[in-house]
Amino acid sequence: MAIRTAWFRIPSSDLESLSKLAALPEASVEELLAALAMQQPPLSGHKLAEQIASDVPSVILSDLAPLVDIILTLLAVRARIDQGTDEFAELVVANEKLPLSPDERARLKVLLVRLLSLPPLVLAWKAVDVLYEHERTYHAARTITELRPIYGENVSDPPSAAVIVHSLKLSYHASDGVTEEIFVGLDDADVEDLIEVLQRTQEKARTLKQMMVKSGVAVLDPVQDLS
Repeated sequence: MAIRTAWFRIPSSDLESLSKLAALPEASVEELLAALAMQQPPLSGHKLAEQIASDVPSVILSDLAPLVDIILTLLAVRARIDQGTDEFAELVVANEKLPLSPDERARLKVLLVRLLSLPPLVLAWKAVDVLYEHERTYHAARTITELRPIYGENVSDPPSAAVIVHSLKLSYHASDGVTEEIFVGLDDADVEDLIEVLQRTQEKARTLKQMMVKSGVAVLDPVQDLS
């Protein structure tokens, strides 16, 4: 089946990284593949580059980081469009803006297939896919606290009392990728309840992590890996 590339756009910065990846000497390619296959990678491209830098001595960290970033980016894109590794690699190297010869494109395709098939990388990005498989995902939160005066019958007189109220602003990513906001009013009791709920959530997460460690199952931690 012919592969349609009209819809597939690669940013110029990523095209540059792909060109550098294609130009890696064979020894550096093997170092990179071996390093990525050795351990469970974090979910952050920069941290992964730092983690494997000592195992890829022929490539300096400032050059290695963008190479790792493009590999992880391609993994994420492939997961979203649900294509086979070989077909997706062909789609990438067919980009007309890649300044590569036919032989260089063929070599890059082989390299991409090997990279995108590495079990640790595939597992890491399956984890990311599962992590964000929600209709809405959290972006940020902020609270605004204010004092609201209570007036008597005559509003010309000073307030006779006041109440403290809070507004919780929640920003989230909708399913279409747009960031949206909602505001929820809270009183002090609501704040205490919310804190207790979140603390219980943390405790449940710790319990589950301990269970998984005892059973030998790795738990990928986005708080640690993406910070």
